[in-house]
Amino acid sequence: SQEQVRALLPDFDRQVQITSWDRVSVLLKVFALYVGRSLLPVRLCAQYVVGTGDWQPAWVARAGLVLALGAVAGFFWFRRRLPALALALALFLAPLATVMNTFFTLRTWMTDRYLFFPTIGASLALSAAGLWCLRRFGGRTARRAAWAGAAAALALYSFLTLERMAVWND
Repeated sequence: SQEQVRALLPDFDRQVQITSWDRVSVLLKVFALYVGRSLLPVRLCAQYVVGTGDWQPAWVARAGLVLALGAVAGFFWFRRRLPALALALALFLAPLATVMNTFFTLRTWMTDRYLFFPTIGASLALSAAGLWCLRRFGGRTARRAAWAGAAAALALYSFLTLERMAVWND
């Protein structure tokens, strides 16, 4: 019934139906934001208000398309060349694919808890890229840069976690 459909779309201004283009556009925007939030976790929220139209600019959907195509292509490109990076991409994409509203329209379109498992893939990807750089460029300077980058990432993520603890505990 229409009431059941409306109950599934509270963030879409009680819209009864969502067109295929709107669904693809929103999914691409959500994917782009998930990638951004997993790499730089700022302004996190338990559940994000998601909608059609002007909710995010059109360039975010284009960025989501480029990121999604790049991730899938990267998986196939790296699976023999750098298997750890291919695994990282798979670990990021597979869990996210199970919670995105690709086929069904559920109440929640985007929430930070959906990034828990994909962030393992993002972390592995950063580690694999760092190892590749170390092997490729080697040397004492590269090792120092890798350690400095790891320390900076740890410090940044720790700071951002402490900053948001009050929101998560609320």
